Amino acid sequence: MSTPEERRKLIAELDHILPEDLKAIAAMPIMDPGRVYLPAGKISEAEYRARQARILAGEQP
Repeated sequence: MSTPEERRKLIAELDHILPEDLKAIAAMPIMDPGRVYLPAGKISEAEYRARQARILAGEQP
């Protein structure tokens, strides 16, 4: 598995994107690095916000 920086470098090096490239990119994990508790499709935005509010209030996530 590659890091986001490695993926960005690979994409930047491409002059054109082939179907195989798109498949490889699509197979990579989808995650907002600024929102570690919001992996795509795992929890909703409302659940994420509620979790963050609990954390900021000093409760257990």
